[in-house]
Amino acid sequence: MKNNFRLGFSLLEVSVVLLIIGILLASVSAGKSMIRTSKITSSQSLTASSPVSAVEGLAIWLEPVSVASLSPDDTYDSQDIVGGWQNLSNYFAPTNFDVTGPTYNESSINGLPSVTFDSNDIVDIQSSLQHITGTNFSIFIVEERNSDTGILINSDHMVAKYATNYFKIEKDGVPVVNVVDVPTGPAINYISFASSATGSAPKGLTYYRNKGVFFNSSNAQDITATDLSADYEGISSSNYATLGSVSGGFVGDISELIVYNNSLTIVELNEILNYLSSKYRINLERE
Repeated sequence: MKNNFRLGFSLLEVSVVLLIIGILLASVSAGKSMIRTSKITSSQSLTASSPVSAVEGLAIWLEPVSVASLSPDDTYDSQDIVGGWQNLSNYFAPTNFDVTGPTYNESSINGLPSVTFDSNDIVDIQSSLQHITGTNFSIFIVEERNSDTGILINSDHMVAKYATNYFKIEKDGVPVVNVVDVPTGPAINYISFASSATGSAPKGLTYYRNKGVFFNSSNAQDITATDLSADYEGISSSNYATLGSVSGGFVGDISELIVYNNSLTIVELNEILNYLSSKYRINLERE
């Protein structure tokens, strides 16, 4: 009696199986690539139609999603950024800021690109930040930190930093805002100085974080306050200003920096916050 039973597979059968597996893996990879491309394209459209450039006094606008932001040679995961970071501001002449140390992260907050800083990495923003000295100003920073300490913005007259899980804003070395127990995770930080409360954010220096409320120098939580820090007189002309710091700098990802040389109205503030919240899927959690 003939025995038709055999063990194993023929070379042809193995080849067919491997081919099918290869096709499936390629399909999965292509699907992921399509999803990422779609997310990037959607984010670029959201950025282009955002209210950021429509608000008067835009001095700095940095974000790594727009085509004009970074050199194509620098937009590979973990690639050192050597071609600079383009300022998207239309208020002052566009400036390609010098970058020293940071790398490109292709998937950070909400799966979007960011720029990764590691304690001594900087972006030289002096040429544009000098336009907010001695005046009202508004600053938005979207970031996700990987350390309890680290300087976000460093200049000779104003510093914004994390210090052992505190968020501090210092003027000439003296803390004017000192928020305790700041949560970790993706964040929208807003820092503003307003000399007048008429139609704008509260008078004085204020700080807001999406996972919390507005704070003043006494940690008061009241957006309707009109005299938060009456002795605050703005920032003197700076000799240097950096995003990050060459010593004790920020550790983590920075996704967007927006700086205005004036204070914003409540309507403008909410428009910018809502744009950033939608783009990065960060819940504002305002009270």
